[in-house]
Amino acid sequence: MLTSDINNVSTDDDSHDSDMVNTDCLQLTADVSRAQAYAPVPDPQAQSSWGSALTTLHQGYMDCNGGFSDGDTAAVGKGVAEIKSAAAALADVTSHASGS
Repeated sequence: MLTSDINNVSTDDDSHDSDMVNTDCLQLTADVSRAQAYAPVPDPQAQSSWGSALTTLHQGYMDCNGGFSDGDTAAVGKGVAEIKSAAAALADVTSHASGS
């Protein structure tokens, strides 16, 4: 779910489809809210990465949404960059969860 959201934001940003990036950011916030309700990850390192990813994704959404609301393309760009950067933390969660 979150990885798909990041991929959608990235793809739509790369194709300069601002309407879809806006839609992607709205979907992301719904998915982050759901993910925040999950039980903690038992592995402390994975939980740390998970929390970091959720925080980064939430901040990315806030910047993205605020930028669209205010017509501030720099804020949208910052939000998109934050969202994309969360992919590494999510990969770290997966790595720890699979025992890699």
